[in-house]
Amino acid sequence: MLKRSLSIVLLFSMFISLFTTAPGITNAEYSQETSKSRVSNSEVTLEASTGPFGPNVYVFDDSTPDSEIQRISNEVFKKQESNEFGNERYALLFKPGTYNTNIRVGFYTHVAGLGQMPDDVTINGGVTVDAEWWNTPPGNATKNFWRAAENFAIKPTSGTNKWAVSQAVPFRRMHVQGNLQLHDGGWASGGFLADSKIDNQITSGGQQQWFTRNSELKNWSGGLWNTFFLGVDNPPESTWPTNSNTVINEAPIMREKPFLTIDENNHYHVFVPNLHTDTKGTTWANGTTAGKSIPIEEFYIAKPETSDAASINAALDQGKNLLFTPGIYHLNDTIRVTRPDTVVLGIGFATLMPHGGVAALSVADVDGVKVAGLLFDAGSESSPTLMEVGPKGSSADHSANPTSLHDLFFRVGGGDAVGRADVSLKINSNNVIGDHFWVWRADHGKDVAWDLNTTTNGLVVNGNNVTIYGLFVEHFHEYQTLWNGEYGRMYFYQSEIPYDVPDQASWMSNNGTVNGYASYKVADSVTTHEAYGLGIYSFFRDAAVKLNSAIEAPYTPGVKIKHATSVFLAGMAGSEITHIVNNFGEAVTYAGHRKTITEYSGRIVNVSDITVTGEGGATNITTKGGTLQMSAAVNPANADVTTVSWSVENGTGKAAIDSSGLLRAQSDGTVKVIATAQDGSGITGNRTITISGQTMSLGNDWTWVRENKDNWAIDTKNANVMKLTTQEGSWGGSKPSLLLRETGTTGDFSISTKLKFDATMGFEWAGLIVYQDDGNFISLGRQANGSNPGAAKQIRFSQGKSSPNLVQTDKNYPDAVTPGDIYLKIKKTSDTYTGHYSSDGITWTQLADTFTIPLTNPKVGMFVRKLNTGIPVKTAEFTNFTLNGHIIPFWNLVASITVKGEGGAAAITAKDGTLQMSAAVLPANADNKTVIWSVQNPDGTETDKATIDADGLLTAVKDGQVKVVATAIDGSGVTGSKTIDISGQTVRDYGKVTLTLDKTELWPANNKMVPVRATLQYDGDPKDIAGVSLTSITSNEPAKNDISGAKFGTVDYDFELRATRLGNGKGRVYTIEYTITFTSGEVTTATGIVTVPHDKGKGKPGKNEEGSDPGDNEGVINPGDPIYPLWKLVWSDEFDRSTLF
Repeated sequence: MLKRSLSIVLLFSMFISLFTTAPGITNAEYSQETSKSRVSNSEVTLEASTGPFGPNVYVFDDSTPDSEIQRISNEVFKKQESNEFGNERYALLFKPGTYNTNIRVGFYTHVAGLGQMPDDVTINGGVTVDAEWWNTPPGNATKNFWRAAENFAIKPTSGTNKWAVSQAVPFRRMHVQGNLQLHDGGWASGGFLADSKIDNQITSGGQQQWFTRNSELKNWSGGLWNTFFLGVDNPPESTWPTNSNTVINEAPIMREKPFLTIDENNHYHVFVPNLHTDTKGTTWANGTTAGKSIPIEEFYIAKPETSDAASINAALDQGKNLLFTPGIYHLNDTIRVTRPDTVVLGIGFATLMPHGGVAALSVADVDGVKVAGLLFDAGSESSPTLMEVGPKGSSADHSANPTSLHDLFFRVGGGDAVGRADVSLKINSNNVIGDHFWVWRADHGKDVAWDLNTTTNGLVVNGNNVTIYGLFVEHFHEYQTLWNGEYGRMYFYQSEIPYDVPDQASWMSNNGTVNGYASYKVADSVTTHEAYGLGIYSFFRDAAVKLNSAIEAPYTPGVKIKHATSVFLAGMAGSEITHIVNNFGEAVTYAGHRKTITEYSGRIVNVSDITVTGEGGATNITTKGGTLQMSAAVNPANADVTTVSWSVENGTGKAAIDSSGLLRAQSDGTVKVIATAQDGSGITGNRTITISGQTMSLGNDWTWVRENKDNWAIDTKNANVMKLTTQEGSWGGSKPSLLLRETGTTGDFSISTKLKFDATMGFEWAGLIVYQDDGNFISLGRQANGSNPGAAKQIRFSQGKSSPNLVQTDKNYPDAVTPGDIYLKIKKTSDTYTGHYSSDGITWTQLADTFTIPLTNPKVGMFVRKLNTGIPVKTAEFTNFTLNGHIIPFWNLVASITVKGEGGAAAITAKDGTLQMSAAVLPANADNKTVIWSVQNPDGTETDKATIDADGLLTAVKDGQVKVVATAIDGSGVTGSKTIDISGQTVRDYGKVTLTLDKTELWPANNKMVPVRATLQYDGDPKDIAGVSLTSITSNEPAKNDISGAKFGTVDYDFELRATRLGNGKGRVYTIEYTITFTSGEVTTATGIVTVPHDKGKGKPGKNEEGSDPGDNEGVINPGDPIYPLWKLVWSDEFDRSTLF
């Protein structure tokens, strides 16, 4: 995958660096004896290796001099830093111990610890990846592929370990005892982190997407498009689409990747972790990972120079497992794994390249095979598949012992020869677990073109109950991923569709009727499928091409897509991804354009209407730049998709609204706020909002010269803050912008202010001014010394004097306060003016120069300016403008507030009664008349006797007396209050209502309708009850046509329920609810349940396997949660759909 800056298409050619073996690098060797001793650097001999690992594996122990480790790792990195399509492969392995070294990790380099636990090996220094080799643009890590770190601890000496990577770079079983940085200051396109612990901050920076699984984090920052956390302790919050995070509490099924270890007797083993379900956190948090250790003697150790398909298959036939050492294996026949529980493990990015049109590797339809750590590189004659798991038509049930695939990477093209393959990975077996794939048709490299490195699909899944984590698939000719199997689950998907489509006619699906091929295609025959966190990107480089939909999936309730995004990276004008899923979701059409959906499934119930309201029922904004949170109530409550998009139709006024519905005022008038359903129905709702207070009046005595009031910005809670925007102007031309007031004296005076202004170029300037006219003035301000960005900051003290034309004298001084805010002061003594500056407004420094000029009745104030349109607009913020030591507000403050009840009322006597309060604010020209309402006891303490809302509606709670307070928010601190008497709130304690059902379990589950009778019992006086009604009957499973005879909203005690449940569920639960209204108006509810067990031998349904309520993980997506409509009459409380997903 080749990412680009979003507005620039980078065209480049690849230079492949060829290296020869550097002298003096001693290769690692294997021994069953511990016969090492420390030697000098000049004579270092690493562990003798008659054993299996060969010349490209280096094994270090704590007797190896740190300098020798550094030398060898430097030599390897020198070869591999830019060796993107080279043939060299390396593994650097560390026995348990502590090492002091800094390892830079290049292409095809695998750094791993050999301990049983990550902390058995600690590297003090760093194991890092940077983007220095290809910095187009600088910091671009989007081609940092094919490298790995595994099973050790890093204690970074700088405090931060840089791991700026993209695809095919696993970071597994790692303990970073510090910070982890996933970028190098620019773009990156990773990434994968699993079974790891990061002690401090993770910074993702320019990472476009990232997948983190079963790990322990402390703090995560950043995330651009698709950031996924599965089974992670302490993940960041998910507020999709406001942020890019998807958070799922547990991984439903997982076996971690096998890894190489060495024991205390210097014997090597391959450790295979156990299978687990519903996993969270690392496998080693509480000690050694559970699993099986297999001696190296049970493995056939393949070496590229001596092992071919025949010898490998012979070893497999003898019952051996396989360990591939680093290198490229040219195969003229398929490697066939036929024995259950076989382990196939590659180290150092061992690469399998088939020739003659064969598959590189096939796995029989057997239990428990583990394949990990391999790169498949297509040969010149097209293979039907590069890897196949199970033959066509596989049907065996492997749920008790599934095959698992880990860190498998597939490449078609880009290397020394043209690569071709129809499908890279085909999964036919059931119950397979996929754990990190990058399936890539090369978009750059050698012999890469639409009609050269030809393909059909990247991944095809035909098996049922296949679960894949961390799936990256890119650039294939048709569907990138084609999922034909039932009950599939996919967690995190990243895909780029092909760059090199020559024209639209060459890229049409569905018998030439649909533009392009969806990246993620769920076959039309599938009825159950779940996919979470999908990011699909386009860069149509060679032609104006459209893709109708990034994802295609059946329109059925059992298929659901959660959190998906499409991004237009760059491309020819007229290109686009038109929709995200099917015909749902908005188009992306220009560089950097991104759209999202929150959820999608085959909808049963569409939106019928939307009611839009402002927070607290508000219909106006009265403060300058004020905001109002809008909300949308979607009906019916059981609509499948309840999300909306927000827009604003500007009428006589103007406002803007963000994706969360936050409306921000811009000018006085009225606007229409619109919420549009995202279910494709086109249903909208709207609310008219009145905006006022956007035209600010200056306080008494303030005037302006050439200042544009539209550019003013204020703090509505502080009348002593003013923000002015620089405009084009010069002293001799169109003049600067000024905000002025009278001095109030003809004698001496001083003015001062605090100034926040980031001057970065010459001719942009802001500060204080004493002003007679454009030809006669004194000014003191902050400026930059030079015409280039980044010029040194300076303080400029100036005099303008007409004689008769303007002569300006400037005195410049270093700005000792930068980059902090600066305090400025001008003092007038007779006709002499002095300039002063300070960092805190207490201790002042006087400038060396003074000016003497007679100014007639000058005004004082502030100025901002910039020379021309070539200098960007900036804002200067002035705080606490003082004249002779007194702060002068910029606008009119509130002086008094009178509070009263509606109609002059001063009491509430009705139960739960209300009283509308009002506040009369003076003076009438106060700029901000908004008040905040509160209620308290008469002595000012907190009260529980009443509540008051944002609009001043007081609601009684208990008998007593309260004080209602209105507080001005303009910074004046003015309040007004009114005492209100409350009575009539004491109510009687009613008895208990119990619902009894004559049947609480329906069995057998024979699909028949069964009559049920309800009985309500009240242990108080029956005269207390004014009415009873059947409110709802709900089900945790689809229940359409399964509830009969229920007359909701009436006194109905007889109905029928169907004795049925889903075959793959945990049992059905019907919940029956009645509402009881007392004569006082109080309301209570009574509920009961009727169950249909999954079978009589199972436990109670309705709980998860740990016995906790599914709602315990509120806000976290739980895989497998159904999206079902509930049969419910919503006549009081609004239905909360969040419980359904």
